[in-house]
Amino acid sequence: MPNYAHNTLISFLYEMGVAGVAAILLLWGTMFWLAWSTDERSRNLLLGGHLSFLVLNLATMAHWQVEGNMLYGLLCGYTIAKARQASMTKQLIERQASRSIKWRPVRPSVPALAR
Repeated sequence: MPNYAHNTLISFLYEMGVAGVAAILLLWGTMFWLAWSTDERSRNLLLGGHLSFLVLNLATMAHWQVEGNMLYGLLCGYTIAKARQASMTKQLIERQASRSIKWRPVRPSVPALAR
């Protein structure tokens, strides 16, 4: 391409076709979904990071620059780690809740002298 596309989706469409556009949209969608599934403290930060990268990416094609790939790789890695941590915490809470619900009947204790 003799001219610079200035847009990742257009560049992916030109170089890799519809499959390339579908793959990059799937990647971005998965990362947004994982960012949404994190805990409340991290959710806004991660969603803002992904949205900022998306805006930067559509303006300057950050996926083609080494710095852009490193930034997005770190952001994706952090997102995956936080989503996994939230999932493990949720499983632990559910496991603890299922253990504490099991009720056993308690026999009233009768003192030995009363028997």
